[in-house]
Parts: sequence; C-alpha cells; structure tokens
Amino acid sequence: MHSDLIQLSPHSIRILQNGKNILAFSGGVDSSALFFILQHYNIDFHVAIVDYGIRIESKKEVQYAIKLCHRYNKQCYILECSKIESSFEFQARLLRYTFFRFLISTYHYHNLIMAHHFDDKLEWFFMRFSHGAGLNTLLGFQEIENCNINTQHYYLMRPLINYTKYDLLQYNHAKNILFYLDESNQDSKYLRNFFRNNFTLKLSKKFTKGIKRSLDFLLKERLILYPSIMICCDMNLFYCKAHQHEMHTIDVLVKRFGYVMSEAQKNEVYQILVDKKECVLGDKIVIAKNDSFIYVGVHTQWIFKKIIDRSSYMNDGNDVVFPKNIENLLQYLIGEEKDTVEQYLVTKSVIFKKNTLYDIFSLSNIITSQCYFYKINNKKQRYEIIVSNTKNNGQVATQNHDVDSMSINHKLTAFFLSCYLPIPKKQRDIYRLSRIPPKIRAIMYLNSLDIWK
Repeated sequence: MHSDLIQLSPHSIRILQNGKNILAFSGGVDSSALFFILQHYNIDFHVAIVDYGIRIESKKEVQYAIKLCHRYNKQCYILECSKIESSFEFQARLLRYTFFRFLISTYHYHNLIMAHHFDDKLEWFFMRFSHGAGLNTLLGFQEIENCNINTQHYYLMRPLINYTKYDLLQYNHAKNILFYLDESNQDSKYLRNFFRNNFTLKLSKKFTKGIKRSLDFLLKERLILYPSIMICCDMNLFYCKAHQHEMHTIDVLVKRFGYVMSEAQKNEVYQILVDKKECVLGDKIVIAKNDSFIYVGVHTQWIFKKIIDRSSYMNDGNDVVFPKNIENLLQYLIGEEKDTVEQYLVTKSVIFKKNTLYDIFSLSNIITSQCYFYKINNKKQRYEIIVSNTKNNGQVATQNHDVDSMSINHKLTAFFLSCYLPIPKKQRDIYRLSRIPPKIRAIMYLNSLDIWK
C-alpha cells in the first residue's frame, strides 16, 4: 500500500472538522502517524498523554508530545502517575479514560480521537470471543461511537480502524515521522499482548481482506439482530420500552454506572425480567421491569453513602450524577429551613462549628490521589499544575477553618445514611397508578428535587 493512501472516511472528516477535538497520544507508531494525518486534513486538535512511570522512554515520549504541540501550536495535557503495583492493564486503562473524561467534561471537547487500528479491533474480537460474548460485544470496536458523560455527549473516534499496524509503519517511514517503540508490548504476560503476539499479527498480515469482509458481514447482521432502542436518561436512571434484547441493554446500562455483573447476577436479572419484579445489585444498581418498561438506576442509599467522597466517583468512567446543591438536599432530609441547616448539624454533633460544611462541599473534585495533572500552555511552553494530590494522602483542608475534615466526612456520611427521604402522598399515588416499581419511585423522586444544579 502506498503511504499516501491512508485516507480518513468522509464521515469522520466531517465530524472532526466541525468539532473540538482531543487526541489520545502516546508517541508510538499509531498515534504519531495519526497526529500528522490529522494535520494533513487541517483538523484542529489538542493532545493528551499519560506517563505511567514504569519505563525510562516514557519521559522521552512526553517530551516528544510537548515538542510537537509547541511546533504546531497545540494544547498539551499530561498525566503523570505513580507506579501501578498490581493489575496494570486494568488500572492503567482506568486512569487513562478517567483522565480523558475529565478533560472532555472540563474543557468541553466534542470528540476523543483514538489511534486504534485494524489489529486492535481484531485483538478485541478474539479477547471477547475467548471470554464468551455475544455478537454485539464482539463487534464493539467501531470507527465512531456515541458516548456520554452524564448529559454531555461526545464521539469516540477511531479514524484508523480500517488500517493495519503495518500500514501505519509504512506511512511513518515514508513521511520520516519519529515514533517510539514500547518494549512492554512484547511481554505476553499481559493478555492483550498474548493475543497480539500469538494470533492477530499473523492473521492480519495474511488474511486482512477476508477478515474485513467477514466483520462487515457480521456488522450488517448485528443491525438486524439488535435494532436501535431509544433509551431515556433522567439523572441516575435509565429506562426504555421492553424489547427482545433486554439483557444486553441492561448489561450496557449497568456498565455505564460503573458496575459489571457476574454470571450469577445476570441469571438473577433474567429471572427478574421474566417475573416483572425488581432487584438491587451490590447495594448500588436497581433493576426493575413492569408491563411496559425496563429500568436501570442507582440506589438512593448508595448516593447518600458516597456523596461525601463523590470526587472519587465523578470522573472514573461511569455516569453516576451526584447532587450539587447540598443545602437543598439537607433541607429535604431534615425538614429544616435553609438558615438553620448548619445549626441543626452542629447541635447533632455532625459538624463542629458553623460555616465549615459548605467549605467542604465547595472544594474542587480530584481525579485521583495517585496522579499529577499538568496543562502546558502551547505558546509559552509553561507548566501549569492543575491537580496535585499525591503528598496529602487524600486529606481535604477547608478554606477557612483548621478542622479535621476526614472526621467531618465520616460524621456526614453516617448522617446521610441515617436519613430517610419520604415521598409525598400525592407523588406516591402518581407513581403507584403509573405502575412504577417501588425502588424506582425513590430514584425518580430524588431526581425531581432541585438539588442537581
């Protein structure tokens, strides 16, 4: 294949040229090629790179990203992580996508551009196939995917998905593009590398055309087997009309709330769907069905339990929404007027003195206590530390008072768990007449309160 024949699809070009884009960059073969391909198409984008701190070369890769961004006048975001001690693939992916979602939600990007290619798609297929998966999961690696962070929509773009690793290597050599090789990719102790080194590289090199045709056929069949379903979202509740592939829909929605069902739980949920009842998974996820709809939501008690340390859940790859107006929520819970809420908590020994509560709730959310996040000005080449939380062990200091904030957090968490949110009789009657499952009613009522802005 001639190097100039790496072309993006018209659909991808249209989306990328009309949106605010951020490129997930590593300095490797794939993302280095994509950087210059995007430049060729006059697509504007910024760069995000993660340094996991496990390889000497990673510092050079970060400097390469900074150099490119400075030369081409782009913003560069860098996440430096402490060493990951266990479950590296899982933890690295979690950190990486937490970082990307943080950038998307904070700086309002429309598109996250990934340098995944055909070999990656094939790896995904075999990894899912070996674990046991249906057609929809096997074909989950698509060029354009619709994604959401709560109510904010963005596209996950894979413009190189139809090109092989070998194609990209040819392109880089023809264009004299610098790239770095990650030697850890040769280590088959990582599951993805096992499939890459033993199967996908050989298959993609010899049977690319045939495999692409097969995947295209399967994709067309998927569209027939899995018709599009309209899913409604109301804060921490998804619901849609009952349909033939409910288990797959529930599995996808549960994962959006950061929960993965076991096989035993899937069997339990299947029986719930048959009996049109409801259940709670892991004290977090409520699943229910009535004659017309299926519901997937986050249990209100889980929200109350996690509301104090919500910063660790807000950007970790799930769509859980936490109340922002804690004053109003406290009023609903304790039935007190706004100007007496703090005094009430003081008398109940929940907080130590007035004016400390809202300082805690107004603090910035933190990505993770194990990372530094830098934003580099594309013109001045200057580091600006956005988040730095490694050395304080997660301790939160209030703005105006010298108090033990962790003790306050424990007391507030216990207080929220002791509270009960009553549903007014008029609202209860509406839910009952509408045949809303009981555990879903509590979620709907919480969603209806003026506590989310």
